[in-house]
Amino acid sequence: MFGVDTVEYRDAWVKKLIGRDLSAEERNALASAGAVIPTMTVNDVWDRLVRDSELLGMVDVTQFPNYVRYPVATTNNAATAQAIGTDISESSDVIGYVDLTPCEYVKLLTVGADIENMAIPAVHSWIVDNLVGQIRDAINSDIVVGSGSGEVKGIATSVNANATAIPAVVTVASILKIMGTLGANYQRGAIWIMTPTMFFENIMSLHTFNDYILNEGFQYMLFGHKVVLMSEALIYSKETIFYGDPKAFKVNFFKPIDVKSFETATSTNLQFRGATLADGELLDTSAFVRFAQT
Repeated sequence: MFGVDTVEYRDAWVKKLIGRDLSAEERNALASAGAVIPTMTVNDVWDRLVRDSELLGMVDVTQFPNYVRYPVATTNNAATAQAIGTDISESSDVIGYVDLTPCEYVKLLTVGADIENMAIPAVHSWIVDNLVGQIRDAINSDIVVGSGSGEVKGIATSVNANATAIPAVVTVASILKIMGTLGANYQRGAIWIMTPTMFFENIMSLHTFNDYILNEGFQYMLFGHKVVLMSEALIYSKETIFYGDPKAFKVNFFKPIDVKSFETATSTNLQFRGATLADGELLDTSAFVRFAQT
């Protein structure tokens, strides 16, 4: 009998998902394992979910099954030096909390019965790519603009726009102004988040930025910091630039993405449902700055 970490188990699981006939060995393997999602699928899902080039691959992601509470210092006094043996004065730090509670992210795919004619590895890749890709895109979007009500609380919801606007014609000085507004403790891991329009048309097209942009296989760097292109950075119809440290943003998956199949009553189509429970929020609002264009 093959185990859940084998190609044979994965193929049996996919065949059951799309309604193909199973051999006695395949039925026994699924029954023995409780028809759990194959290890290969779990790994494949996770790799696609947290791609390094996208926000979910840059923020701090955890997988705790229970509700998560992060202590956050709302008043944080600096450490001090003193003579050896001197009594230590009690700090007046104030601790608050950020609570993450499960929000459901789902995607339903419908496909014709002719999927049964596809090779099993191709079916597996198609299901994983489509279900995971759609859920990943939804969470990436919410990391930027999520309301925090039944969805991840996005950076735009937590961070107000700076009073200084980005000029209609972007200049090196205006970009350096954005960088200089972020605190020193968040500079090392900082990234840029902006729309493709802002980056390609308003920044990259200007020769004054030629010496400050690197392109490493479509991973762009501006002044040495990664650029993440997100259409959602158009806030209230204004081109917006976010600059900050994504590791200050926490996302927790309370439940891995689960995949189930259903037959429809009115057609021969098959439906595949992907679902997961997740939440996220920026722990320190000073970890990002936000500038809007005039």
